[in-house]
Amino acid sequence: MKKSNLLILMMFISVLICANPSYSTVLKQKQNNGRFEASFNEGIRAFYRGDNKLAIKHFMKLANNKDERAQYFVGYMMDLGAGLGKDPYAAANWYRKSAKNGYIPAQVYMGYIYTVGKGVIKDRKKAIEWYGKAAKQGDAVSQNNLATLLKNYEDGELAYPVVAAQWYLQSATQGNARAQFNIANMYLTGDGISRNPKEALRWFTHAAYQGDTFAQHEIGSMYLKGRGIKKDKEKAIQWYKRAAEQGYMNSQYVLASIYEQGYKNYQAADAAIWYSNAAKQGHPASQYRIALMHEKGLGIPQNERKAYNWYKRASDKGNSNADVALARMLEEGRGTKKSISRAVKLYKKAADAGNGAAFLENARINMKGIGVKQSLSEAYKWFVLAETVSKDIDIKQTAYIARTKLREELEISQLTEAQRKVETWKRNYKFSRQRADDLARKKKGLKAKKVKDANDLDYSKGPNGISDAENQKIRLIQSLK
Repeated sequence: MKKSNLLILMMFISVLICANPSYSTVLKQKQNNGRFEASFNEGIRAFYRGDNKLAIKHFMKLANNKDERAQYFVGYMMDLGAGLGKDPYAAANWYRKSAKNGYIPAQVYMGYIYTVGKGVIKDRKKAIEWYGKAAKQGDAVSQNNLATLLKNYEDGELAYPVVAAQWYLQSATQGNARAQFNIANMYLTGDGISRNPKEALRWFTHAAYQGDTFAQHEIGSMYLKGRGIKKDKEKAIQWYKRAAEQGYMNSQYVLASIYEQGYKNYQAADAAIWYSNAAKQGHPASQYRIALMHEKGLGIPQNERKAYNWYKRASDKGNSNADVALARMLEEGRGTKKSISRAVKLYKKAADAGNGAAFLENARINMKGIGVKQSLSEAYKWFVLAETVSKDIDIKQTAYIARTKLREELEISQLTEAQRKVETWKRNYKFSRQRADDLARKKKGLKAKKVKDANDLDYSKGPNGISDAENQKIRLIQSLK
């Protein structure tokens, strides 16, 4: 072969090697007598190319040699079921190895899995221990999560709000939006720290400017209700609107309520837009309001069929006002097929939830014998309940007038029977409410995440509002920088 041709061939091979790292690796492996040389960076490249088999080969060899980053990534791939069978228990073992070797992302994740019981038995004390290790090294997410565990009661264990406040502050000063929201809440309520609405507003604002919808909503609430600051409806609307435009349904509902009241140039049609947005996300009160607007033609064209459908959705989610409205439509056959029996059941369901309007409807159908056997004593019972249990002044007055008139028609035995029914209903209602409260206390940790929204741990959606798996990936990438 001529010298010039040999030179061209060598140049071509050099270009090929530079352009194709995996080919370079293969050549290097051959040069090392076929021995596989693991590389963390090569494993990362393989993973993001979708070559999970090669990625796990790199990571597993390194992990067995106590490389803490590789151990973490082996656990991560087992969590995902990428390149290996999905196995949260084996994943937990690899996370633990990595964490014991001092890798902060693994320590954080150990706190997470012990908090929720993923691949391990749920253990609050161990979660605190692992979060504590990472928190002491300055990890902002761990500091927030540690604070949340210390602050909240769970299974009868003591809470430490004062210590929690200090950890929230450390995380918040590093820019963690969730911690900023949480410390703001503590300043607003005076829980674990001296009450200071102005300081609460300052921290809510820090979180809000990072796009935190919960903080934006709270600022709106502070301005609307004057919670520690001067009322300012215009500022309240501005903050509610920021959260609403990001899809936060509680803000959408409040904003719609303000618009529906006719603030400035806003009209019912403006309210209908936000009620509809929140309703589509499953907000029961918004579903009820948009149904009412469809039924009455308020700001939008009247459509009883749509009204019925929205009332049904709200009713299915436990909205007792929707139960009553739905029952009326069924009783009258508006927007749906007439069904007295279904209407009666819904009136009873709403009444058992303590709905004042439902008390009056039950009194009416019992007095007239609509769908039930006529019973004046039963009707009297419901009027008494409407008068004594309902908090609505108009309902109380209506019930008082009707009860007084009906009393003249009843014998003493009927009045005695009615009063006995009232006391029985109240005992059952109190018992059912007590059971609900006991259940809520028992599941306080779960309720904190589902109901109180942001007053929880970063693991619910991750510190950037992303899924936990994506959060892991971001942590890993950041650790490589």
